[in-house]
Amino acid sequence: MAASPSAGDNRRVLIVLPNLNPGGAERLNLDLVEPLRSHGIDADIFCLVDTGILREEAEERQFRLFRGGPDVPGIPGRVRGYLIGAARLARIGRRYDVLVAGMEAITPFAVLAAAALSRRPAVSQLHCMPRALYEQLGAKGRVFSVLTRLFYRRFKWNTAVTDAAGEELAGLGVPRSTIRTVPNGIDFARIEQLAAEELPNPDDDLPLVVAAGRLAPEKGYEVLIEAHGLARARVPHRLMIFGQGPERERLEALIHELRLEDTASLAGYVLNHYPWMRRASLLCLSSYHEGMPLVLIEALSLGTPVVATRCSEGVAELLREGELGALVEPGSPHALAEGIAAHLERPEEMRARAVRAGDSAR
Repeated sequence: MAASPSAGDNRRVLIVLPNLNPGGAERLNLDLVEPLRSHGIDADIFCLVDTGILREEAEERQFRLFRGGPDVPGIPGRVRGYLIGAARLARIGRRYDVLVAGMEAITPFAVLAAAALSRRPAVSQLHCMPRALYEQLGAKGRVFSVLTRLFYRRFKWNTAVTDAAGEELAGLGVPRSTIRTVPNGIDFARIEQLAAEELPNPDDDLPLVVAAGRLAPEKGYEVLIEAHGLARARVPHRLMIFGQGPERERLEALIHELRLEDTASLAGYVLNHYPWMRRASLLCLSSYHEGMPLVLIEALSLGTPVVATRCSEGVAELLREGELGALVEPGSPHALAEGIAAHLERPEEMRARAVRAGDSAR
């Protein structure tokens, strides 16, 4: 049996993630390790399933990374992988003072089980609006909703990125006394350093519009691609979407169907997309729902103008109800196209507003 941490040791925190696929919550938790260490807290990462491109980044940054179950295709294989990961977590969790569930869905329940077995306190992170998440998951979401009502009260603390997300959690029966609002934060100095990397000269002088995130239904990239097709007739520009995920094939088919191959591209996962974000004339967030998206904070910190859907109170709060970046209705290609074109027609004005927004974000 692993020895319990002694009172003289640094406090030890284990951040648990389902995997290290590229996403905002995964990157946020990786970026949390070094600040915790700078405050004398030993922080490590545990992946329930051993998969994800961000493993390379974690290793490059010399983080201690525990790997859970194998990544096996298919539902039976996936379930087996999570069960193996949860069993390993229960053993390893005894070495730590606090266990943190770094994402929603299955991760909190694996963390609660490990915390109960190791008699350690547990903390949850909520990065989105829970009702929207559960609706998106369909039948599985209804199961998770019931489990949330039954088990989230067992966390010592539940952190939510916005007050609204915390209110929804309380509405699911989680005691308000356990809920704290902790907005997303980023390492501005590191992003500045990464954004300074040189890029090849562009093939033309067309404005560049970028988006970044997992290629998943909730991100609304089909709306962004349609909006690009509408807006480029008014203001010629290029669109690059960074990320990977299950929607890639469908989005590629849509680009082909709309005959946008000459100006729209899916760039895949790029370890460092910040130089492209800094070069861009505009960043678009086309999501149907979000919590407090890191990509908006990152773009604003680099002085890049943004257009975003009004998909959560967190987005509206970040952009000060449209003062720091345009807000449009989710799911409307025409509204998003209007926002894109309006920004690209007034680049200097929008860049100046973005710089002010960047100062505010810091």
